[in-house]
Amino acid sequence: MRLFKIKTTEGLLINPIRTLWHVSLGMLVFIVMVQKYPSTRLVIKGLLVALFAFAAVDIIRLTTKSGNKIFWKHFSFLTSKKEARGPNTSLYYVLSLIIAVTVFEPRIAMGAIICLAIGDPIASIVGKTVGRYRIGGKSIEGAIANFLVCFFILIFIVPSTLIALAGALAGALIELLPVPVDDNISIPLVSGFAMMVVSRL
Repeated sequence: MRLFKIKTTEGLLINPIRTLWHVSLGMLVFIVMVQKYPSTRLVIKGLLVALFAFAAVDIIRLTTKSGNKIFWKHFSFLTSKKEARGPNTSLYYVLSLIIAVTVFEPRIAMGAIICLAIGDPIASIVGKTVGRYRIGGKSIEGAIANFLVCFFILIFIVPSTLIALAGALAGALIELLPVPVDDNISIPLVSGFAMMVVSRL
């Protein structure tokens, strides 16, 4: 499948299909959690199935030439070059959601999912289109947009405005800082942990 990307004035590329996949995966989990609240059993089962499916695809892709060829021919539009020799980031994405839903109280977990599914793509799009001030490969403008959007959404999900502030701020900062951990893991777990700590104070 031909890869469709949007090129910004700075020469940075945005893959709208990959971005939509990122948002859709998280929002599907979020919607099911809302419908089944406060139970998380169905969500955890579904995420475990997805985890094993993504892991199986990656094992085949990384260990066989034919599997790798088929994968890049049909699913390259959902991946980036850095995934050519390592795990697909969707695997990290699903794993982090399993941990978040298992460890955090349901509303905190839903807030963490928002920080990943909405905040991360917002930071990337804003950073690549209008970002000027950067820390490593990330932009301060993207982090600010990330924080504002997540905070506005979280105040309708988590128990208090202070918890929403903590989650949005933690998610935006961990996305901005050049930490050696994939964003798909660090964002929901750090934002969720921040909200959990504040909720218990």
